[in-house]
Amino acid sequence: MWLLNPEGEEFQALSYGDKFRLSRCLARGEAPRDPRMAAAAVEIGEIYKSKSRSYIAAIRWVPVFFVVLNVFLLATAVIDGNELRLILSALIALGSAVDLVLSPLTRPKNMVRAIEGSRWVEGTRVSDLDFSPSPRR
Repeated sequence: MWLLNPEGEEFQALSYGDKFRLSRCLARGEAPRDPRMAAAAVEIGEIYKSKSRSYIAAIRWVPVFFVVLNVFLLATAVIDGNELRLILSALIALGSAVDLVLSPLTRPKNMVRAIEGSRWVEGTRVSDLDFSPSPRR
């Protein structure tokens, strides 16, 4: 999510704890209950839609590649007895695995579901035609 480089005001106004909670909500496919966080989720969704498919695929699959590569390097480090490469490969594999678990980009269907729910939570807007409240879309 952080690689999307959200430049919107809503996301930048959130604290780091709120950004982490928002990331977890998006990864699970849940809309945040706070309207401020819901507005940030909608903002992230618009940025997500504007990126190319190849960019999004790279962000989704590069951590998988790093996990597989570093598990292989980890095995060769164990065989060779190289402790420094063992520790480095283990840390990189662990970091990439954590990125896979925490990043909402690895589960795009959940992210879309969360953003649709966030639009509903964000509130209602006044229609230009009849001035009656209607759900945001």
